[in-house]
Amino acid sequence: MEIIPTSQFKKDIEYYETKKGFSHITEDIGKVVIDLTRGNLVGNEIPRTTYK
Repeated sequence: MEIIPTSQFKKDIEYYETKKGFSHITEDIGKVVIDLTRGNLVGNEIPRTTYK
């Protein structure tokens, strides 16, 4: 599975790193991306969502 972040997602991550002081957010997101690429869907299912 390939994970492609949107431009809005990238802006949001930058905002949380710089303005909100979440200096470890990139590491945290990286862990989630690794799980997703392995096919491990984390979190709650969103109804009527499809995966390509």
